[in-house]
Amino acid sequence: MAMLGKKFLQHCELNADIVIRAVEGGIVGSAAFLIGRHLVQHVEGPGAIIGAVWSAIAGLVVLQTGRADILRFSGLQAVGTFIGAFISGVYLLVLPPSVWGLALCTFLTSIACYAMHISDQARLASAAAVVIMGVSILSKVHSPLVNAELRFVESLIGLTLAVAVSLAFSAVTRILRRFA
Repeated sequence: MAMLGKKFLQHCELNADIVIRAVEGGIVGSAAFLIGRHLVQHVEGPGAIIGAVWSAIAGLVVLQTGRADILRFSGLQAVGTFIGAFISGVYLLVLPPSVWGLALCTFLTSIACYAMHISDQARLASAAAVVIMGVSILSKVHSPLVNAELRFVESLIGLTLAVAVSLAFSAVTRILRRFA
């Protein structure tokens, strides 16, 4: 059976590292979704499920970076996501949610990330602005600041899980390779 598995991986041009990263993605995506969903289980409306999905997305994005840079990248990603949440939250305190507001918040978030020299984080930071504005367009249940705060905390769940799972798998892989 083990030989069959090795042949399959070779045929598909997959190696153990790729399979491990895929397993990490499955664990991070599902765990972040479940924890994000639990965090906002009291939230009414579309914000609850969107928050769970947002947690998973944030974690999966961090897993796309190399293991050596995952701590630095996730820290910068937290900063970028905070910027997107802050800009959207402030906008929503002053103006009602709209597609034009979504465009403006996304623009301002990208500009802020580039100005702070964290351009790699501009994508997820801008996505945070889009999610916050989208939830505000769909539902008026929570204040803009609560919406922005929830989305930021949900992203931190995903980021933290990605780092923890990646570091754990990295340690286990190193140990297994010593015995192989």
